[in-house]
Amino acid sequence: MDVRVVASTVCAVVMLVGLAVLSFMIGGEKTEVGLNLVVLMLAVAAGWIGGILVTPYDEWQRQQFSRFAAAASAFVSGYGLAKLDGVISELLDNLFDPLVGFRVASFIAATLVTVVAVSAIRWYANRAESPDDE
Repeated sequence: MDVRVVASTVCAVVMLVGLAVLSFMIGGEKTEVGLNLVVLMLAVAAGWIGGILVTPYDEWQRQQFSRFAAAASAFVSGYGLAKLDGVISELLDNLFDPLVGFRVASFIAATLVTVVAVSAIRWYANRAESPDDE
């Protein structure tokens, strides 16, 4: 197994476990801790999808992903952006609340960590199996 795959996975797990521990430390009540963990799970799911989308295995996946990206872009630029405006305004109004700030920061961090880990795993594991590298 490629050392880059192992290193990416270990770093991602350490960072995500750290965020999960912080979720317990920052959230006082069970509902706050639960919501913190849900935010992390959503971020990991979003990062997983992002990591898959940025590392297609072949031309067929590249075509499918570009179609998906075009459809998602149309949605976000139209309907999604109009609906997200209220959510973004609410987040910005409450950003200095430590719990909201933690959730926003942990969502961004967990998403980015997961995108990097999944794309590294897909890229290097796929390349390790490719005979063109030798």
